[in-house]
Amino acid sequence: MPVSVHLLLRLARTIDESIAMSVPMEDGVFGNDHNTFINSNDIIQFCLMQPISTICISIYMRHLWSLLKMKEEDHLYAFVDPSRISNEAGKVEARSCALSLRLESAQLDQLILAPYNTGNHWLLAAINPFTALVYYFDPLGNTNINPGMKNIVEL
Repeated sequence: MPVSVHLLLRLARTIDESIAMSVPMEDGVFGNDHNTFINSNDIIQFCLMQPISTICISIYMRHLWSLLKMKEEDHLYAFVDPSRISNEAGKVEARSCALSLRLESAQLDQLILAPYNTGNHWLLAAINPFTALVYYFDPLGNTNINPGMKNIVEL
């Protein structure tokens, strides 16, 4: 384990799990200005390489967005809030509607990155809404597209 991760793990273990830390999500990250909250359990899971929560993915995406913004490349990509489209987000129609709203706000030639949690595994859809092309990425190398993800994209 890298020293920085080990130090983060030690720190997270000293924080009461009922305490949540606020992370600001600017409008440019997911299309709406809000705060998200992470607690020590989320950080510990991340440090121990255990399955990570939607919160961890969201905060990482916020970091990616800030790097893109520093390089003035944030206009090339838009991110979909995984808590709005993944399995735990509710009915397929509501999840598809959340994705649709984000696609409608896309700029010309902007690639929309939509992480999706099947319940125990993270996938990524890269969507170009203007050409109607969708690229599915599965780090496990599955060649079949996850039906849950496919349903919300097709709807």
